[in-house]
Amino acid sequence: MLRVVAVFAAMLQGIGVELPWLTRFLLATYFWLLPLFFFALVAFVILKEFSARELRRKFVLTTTVFLRTFVTPGLAILIVYLPLFVVAKN
Repeated sequence: MLRVVAVFAAMLQGIGVELPWLTRFLLATYFWLLPLFFFALVAFVILKEFSARELRRKFVLTTTVFLRTFVTPGLAILIVYLPLFVVAKN
């Protein structure tokens, strides 16, 4: 994930288009924000095992973490593609 964003950061420097704020934010914080997000998900799963007593609640929380884990990389890639969508629209 970090490698993909770094490659896009290098590529976007040569385009010469103003980057959307969401892309600028991701490029400025990806080195610490993405690992922090995934470590937070791991911590959440561990805490969930100790705090949730009902099996159904544990399943719902685990499913939520699972979905967030798979949606986040796609969302990050969409964010780095935003400038290309702006160039293609013009």
